[in-house]
Amino acid sequence: MIQLRGTLTLEDVTRFMYFHMLRRVWWLLVIVAVLMLFGLSLAGLLALAGAGDVALAYGVAVLIILAFAGFRFGLLPYIHAKKLLASTNPWGGEVTRTFSPEHIESTGPAARSEFGWTRVDAVYETRSGYLIYLGPVAAVVIPKRWFVGIEQEADWRTLVERQISPKRLIAPGWLGRRL
Repeated sequence: MIQLRGTLTLEDVTRFMYFHMLRRVWWLLVIVAVLMLFGLSLAGLLALAGAGDVALAYGVAVLIILAFAGFRFGLLPYIHAKKLLASTNPWGGEVTRTFSPEHIESTGPAARSEFGWTRVDAVYETRSGYLIYLGPVAAVVIPKRWFVGIEQEADWRTLVERQISPKRLIAPGWLGRRL
């Protein structure tokens, strides 16, 4: 049995929100970036060709797309994380997570939950922690700073990998290494 204690911070929840969003729609960011480059290139070519009004229209369209993308991918996950912690967070304060071969138990000041390993869909590692997904949108966040040392983290990883087999603990990819 492995027991971890700590407090979820705004940074922990924000990192989860960004990871959760970007792991599903990273391709949309690529499309937006390509469209913006195409729009700026087209606006520049039109300006050089003497079609200033059309170039201005393309430039404004690119700025609108940039503003929308900046809000959607930059600010909205932070807003959601802040709202989640402020209003509906049953885990406010110190949380204790207990991992045994039978189940995972979470106990906080205002809530307690327990679920079996069969509920776990996937476990992702990021630079700052682990995300235990219990469905498409729900995850248990385990910050790495909660581990007492490298040995405890290694024991935890071994327990998790054994319990979720044949699934695997998903190593940090490009996105996970940054969040």
